[in-house]
Amino acid sequence: MNNTVRCGETEIPRESHVHIEDHPHAGGGHVDGACPEAACAGIGRLTVMRSLEQPGFEGRHCVADTWTIVLTVSGRGEVGSGGNAWPVEADSVYVIPPGVVFSERTLGAEEWHYICLQATVQPGVTWLTLDPDAPFSRPVSSRLTTILQQAVDVLHYRRKGFELTAVGLCLAVFGELVAEPAKAQADRTQLVRKAEHLITSDISYSPTVAELARACRVSVSTLAHAFKAETGYSVHAYILRQRVQKAKGLLLAGLRVGEASDRLGFSNPFHFSRVFRQHEGLSPRQFKQMGGKRVL
Repeated sequence: MNNTVRCGETEIPRESHVHIEDHPHAGGGHVDGACPEAACAGIGRLTVMRSLEQPGFEGRHCVADTWTIVLTVSGRGEVGSGGNAWPVEADSVYVIPPGVVFSERTLGAEEWHYICLQATVQPGVTWLTLDPDAPFSRPVSSRLTTILQQAVDVLHYRRKGFELTAVGLCLAVFGELVAEPAKAQADRTQLVRKAEHLITSDISYSPTVAELARACRVSVSTLAHAFKAETGYSVHAYILRQRVQKAKGLLLAGLRVGEASDRLGFSNPFHFSRVFRQHEGLSPRQFKQMGGKRVL
């Protein structure tokens, strides 16, 4: 096998497992195929490491024969592969199959704290059902986060019987990743429904994304991405859309334009009229005069 892989005009070295000793802030450890527990599971080598990268970090990698799973604990950045790019943020994970070229970089002034699991898996194992040609990134459940944190501790402290526990936790990680899409979808839907309820319970108040995120106990980026994916709107656009829908009912019920504007919390009737026209194609006064009927 060549020791490099070409990506455009660049030759990228084929890498093996991460070396914890190369990361001064790291914790974790590894087991290899000489361990009977790993061999029985078809694992040639397992490494789990908690570490960090400094602002300005950039890297391109190709890890031969090894699955790479990275959970972001804090900080933010971007990972790319095959023309796709995904945000790196707290409570998200990205999965890179063996031999796939990928890039990583930090964004902003924060350190990027993460947990990295790498597993070399023997061909033909029945428990591995992830697509070997499809890297992906998505939010994660608290359960997967807990499993990875436990794996770091088990391999770092290496207490008696740690090999079996570490292998079991590795299998649990892959199991969670297989089960994650349906659960992640359900969690995302539940999160957005809660945010929608907070918005519509007092339509005259316009909460910021940060305020909604705090109320929902998630990060701002998690809420923003989930909201856009579920509704097709940003949080701000959704609030304005709901206000306009409510305004139509108030106008048809007999309220004057200024009264509807005040009731819905707009700063003034001119702002209300501008937003209304952007959504409906006519002014609130015209809408009221036409009895809510649109001219096609």
